[in-house]
Amino acid sequence: MKYQDYITVSSLQEALEQLGKYGKDAVIVAGATDLAVKARTKDWYESKYLVDISRIQELKGIQEEQGKIIVGAMTTISELLHSELLQKEAGILYQACGNIAGPQIRNQATIGGNLANSCLAADTIPALCVLGVTVRIMGQSGTREIPAEELLKACPPCLRHEEMSVGGCFYGMPAGKKNTLKPEEVITQVVIPPMEQDYRYSFQKIGRKKSGCMSRFTLAAAMKLSKDQKIEDLRISIGAALADVRLQQEVTEPLKGHKPDRELFHTCMAQLGEKIRSQVRKVDENIEYKATVCERLGTRTLSELAFLE
Repeated sequence: MKYQDYITVSSLQEALEQLGKYGKDAVIVAGATDLAVKARTKDWYESKYLVDISRIQELKGIQEEQGKIIVGAMTTISELLHSELLQKEAGILYQACGNIAGPQIRNQATIGGNLANSCLAADTIPALCVLGVTVRIMGQSGTREIPAEELLKACPPCLRHEEMSVGGCFYGMPAGKKNTLKPEEVITQVVIPPMEQDYRYSFQKIGRKKSGCMSRFTLAAAMKLSKDQKIEDLRISIGAALADVRLQQEVTEPLKGHKPDRELFHTCMAQLGEKIRSQVRKVDENIEYKATVCERLGTRTLSELAFLE
């Protein structure tokens, strides 16, 4: 593993100073579950200054603040899975966290790192989009807050994961080119608005194995029915299949006000299947399976949420 220097900081202010000093040559180290693999296999960081933020206490923890759940960026996936508050108020994210790799990775990987790494196959991001999460970011010029789905840039080449492995991720594109973070910025908190109790939700993952692998397709969906059993709200976000991860509002909006119907859901997911085909064919000709999974798994999931199956 090659790098220019490894710098451990103990405060957010110290981290910002180091990021400001080295600019685009600085790389933040959080859980390092992805960074360490890339550093070993491709020497991506031999000209970089690694800034370790894992000791910054103000970036850790889960708390409730003005009706919202505030999660520090250095909070691990395991800590999220042990949070009764998260399980109760943001169950779809809880489900997504339970699908991430194995215990060893979950003990190290952080929610902020999952976002900043900006992998299209990251399991938490579709769930965060469905929840309407915002991300707090701090830099030398101050603090800003953006929706989670505005953090990632579209990146078609990333759909060509080599066997969907960490080592093959990004095809030479570091995370800094895949999101809207500035070189001197760091994610500090994730702000989660609790999901209303009358929402039904589901997180689905497809991988090469039953567990411990990167996702080849993920689906996060939440549905709310009105008193007369019509679709009042429907949110869908898919990962590892499109060039970016965000809410697919263009296909869900037309369903609002309709009675749940399996054919209606199939039409919705077929539109997403065609979107996958049109985006991914440019970089991967063998993509038909993802579009088919989207159509079939999506239709089944929405039907189950509406209690049609």
